[in-house]
Amino acid sequence: MGTRAGTRPGTETRAGTRPGTETRAGTRPGTETRAGRGRRRGWWDGVGAWLPSARRFPGPGGLHAVLGRIRERGMVPGLWLEPEVVGVRSPLATELPDEAFLCHEGGVRVTEQGRHQLDLTHPAARAHLDRTVDRLVGEWGVGYLKLDYNITTSAPGLLDHTRAWLSWLSAVLDRHPGLVVENCGSGGLRMDGASLAVAQLQSTSDQQDPYATRPSRPPRRPRCRPSRGPCGRTRNRGSRTRRSPSPSARRCWGGFISPGTWTA
Repeated sequence: MGTRAGTRPGTETRAGTRPGTETRAGTRPGTETRAGRGRRRGWWDGVGAWLPSARRFPGPGGLHAVLGRIRERGMVPGLWLEPEVVGVRSPLATELPDEAFLCHEGGVRVTEQGRHQLDLTHPAARAHLDRTVDRLVGEWGVGYLKLDYNITTSAPGLLDHTRAWLSWLSAVLDRHPGLVVENCGSGGLRMDGASLAVAQLQSTSDQQDPYATRPSRPPRRPRCRPSRGPCGRTRNRGSRTRRSPSPSARRCWGGFISPGTWTA
């Protein structure tokens, strides 16, 4: 029963992959890229409008039926969202003005893995995200958003965009006080102090196994005593406070819907 070195009989695969997950070198199953273009197939380069996929949620009600079933079971529905990007195949890539996108020197849009990055200093970009979140939270009843960010760039204007992003997110939470936001960036890369001061939760990894990745916890003795509100702890953010979910409320966040929800 000869096998390749380091494998068990019957589990021979290409180097570095698990049985049944063979892909092109350096990619995950279903995310093969076109040569030289860094574009993932499927929904990845078509996001931007953040409309539900009729293929993944067929039948009467579609995604709304799923959200309703989550609420019926006493949980709060949540969605993954990467609001700062617009896929190259999304209609918004041509509908929004060029000035609404972050650009390199010379005016070339920042594009990575088939997605452009918005520039939230432009009113059109901010208005697009306001409409999106107001629809998801105000109309669909989503109460939890995991906000991702998977672009790496040092383009001019990035600092101004980041400040505008924090301003936008603060305004969203003021407009929807019951919303809980989990800050995420390729797992746990976007953990700067300014972002941590706005979002209520922080993702530390893309690892989804709760036994493999321990959650972040506050220090045993905080430097300052937080004030208390009627539904849980509050956190100071500048001159204002942001209420954090109480332990009993955190146990109710079980209706999270992962990437792939969105139409390509």
